[in-house]
Amino acid sequence: MRTIAMIEARLAEIRGLLESPEADLDALEAEVTQLETERSAINAATEQRARLVASVVGAPASQILRSFPAVGAEAAAAEEREYDSESPEYRTAFLKNLAHRTTGEWRLGELSAVEQRAYTNTTTNQADVLPVTMSTRIWDLIGEKYAVINDISWATFANVYEFVQNDALADGDPDVTTENIAGEELELSFNPVTLTGKEIKATVKLSRKMQIQSMNGFEDYLVRKLADRIGIRMNKLVITAIQDDILNGNKLTPSTLDESDFRELFGGLLGASTIIVYANQSTVWNEIAGLTDEEGRRLFIESELSSDPTIQGRIYGKTVKVDNTLADGLIVAGDPAAVEANMFAALEMATAQDILGGTFEIVHAAYTLFDAALGDTRAWGQIDITSVS
Repeated sequence: MRTIAMIEARLAEIRGLLESPEADLDALEAEVTQLETERSAINAATEQRARLVASVVGAPASQILRSFPAVGAEAAAAEEREYDSESPEYRTAFLKNLAHRTTGEWRLGELSAVEQRAYTNTTTNQADVLPVTMSTRIWDLIGEKYAVINDISWATFANVYEFVQNDALADGDPDVTTENIAGEELELSFNPVTLTGKEIKATVKLSRKMQIQSMNGFEDYLVRKLADRIGIRMNKLVITAIQDDILNGNKLTPSTLDESDFRELFGGLLGASTIIVYANQSTVWNEIAGLTDEEGRRLFIESELSSDPTIQGRIYGKTVKVDNTLADGLIVAGDPAAVEANMFAALEMATAQDILGGTFEIVHAAYTLFDAALGDTRAWGQIDITSVS
């Protein structure tokens, strides 16, 4: 499934194609209609999720907690109710417990009977998994800041994730034959890959002097800190996985960047249907943005889109995004759909006091298991400038 970023990138490419007098207008119009339909569906789902999150996160405790009578049929139904990480009662219980572990006091109030049941039911067979509202906000913040991890999609198998990697295309062209004569079959080279997961860990430390004023304020602080720490680790993991699998022929190392480097790079990405360019802020504006053709015309077209803050512009019709986890002078480009990834475990949290370190800070540690690799090694490439301006 395409993301908003991928749809916007393709629409930007189509705008470039429309400048050609040879453009297939009927085909492009049909594709734009399909892309707009997908974008509308995604935006509708995003707005619905935002409304639900706002209704839970922004509601006072009296609205979040459900009151159950002490006797009667409703009380029995409450006892039998199933709770999980999506339950609002679990969210409030989760945050109250974290605040208690941080301060040693029930700053956000003690757990009600309903919250206690929700917390016990949800954590009986697993660690303190993050409430869905918190994890949703974390992933949204990660997507806004880290372009590569935002553009790819991933599966959620529990133990292993296996796929077949397309890593080469045999030399030669398919034969043209006469009727009833079999042609020589073109061979593809495939490599079986098994992902078992790499640990992603992040910690948020709070001293006892850090006063917890409100449940929403405490939640906002944790969400922002965890999104930043988890996001940068996951994004770097994906970038490293991409670089490890790029074919040597698609790794360019010019001393200085020239527009011909992009033409060579794009021409080598045989497995890509969509190409997005990623570089850090300095590389985008000090290297890419200044490229010109032989007549001195700038090749980089700045973006006027505001829906995705990572989009900076286009070069040769390809979307250029900023990703500050990349090193200066390093440009990676390819098709996000060619990345295979899997989230093996939902975000979990554990809390402990740093006694051995002597700080006595309360450490909230988040953990997940994630891994990635290229599904098609021909779909990505890189330019590593050796003399950065």
